[in-house]
Amino acid sequence: MKRRILVSTLSFSVFGLIVPVIWTICPAAVKFGYGYGNRLIHSIVVLTFPTILFSFGLPPSAMVGLIEANFALFAAIGALIGLLANRVRSLVTMYVTISLLLLTLAGYYSGFRPASYDWLALGVALPVYALPFWIVCRHVKRNSNE
Repeated sequence: MKRRILVSTLSFSVFGLIVPVIWTICPAAVKFGYGYGNRLIHSIVVLTFPTILFSFGLPPSAMVGLIEANFALFAAIGALIGLLANRVRSLVTMYVTISLLLLTLAGYYSGFRPASYDWLALGVALPVYALPFWIVCRHVKRNSNE
C-alpha cells in the first residue's frame, strides 16, 4: 500500500508540473487567448492548471507560488487516490469523478452555457488527466495481491 501511494503521488505530482511548463513555453497564448489556436491552448492550460484561476491581478512573480500550489494540489490528489485505489473499479470511479469536476470547471469558465464550452479543450484535457490514472491502474493491477 505504501508503494501504491508513492507511485500515485509521484505520477500526479509530475502531472501537476507538466502543464505549468506548457504555460511557460506558450505565455502569449495564455495571456492573449483570442485566436482559436491560442484560445484552445488557454483553455487546456486552465483545465489542467486549475490554480492559475487564482492569478487574476497578481504580478508575474507570484506565478511561482501558483506553480507550487498546483504541484501541492496534484500531490494531495495523488496521495488520496493512492490511499483509496485498491481495485481498478475504484480508480475508474475516481477518474469519472475528476472528469465531472473538470466538466464543472469548464462550465464555470464558459459561464455554464454548453454552446460556449470549449469541447475540444475538454476532449484533450480528459485523456491527459487519464495518464496518471493509467500509471496507478497499472501498478494496482500488477500488485493486486496487497
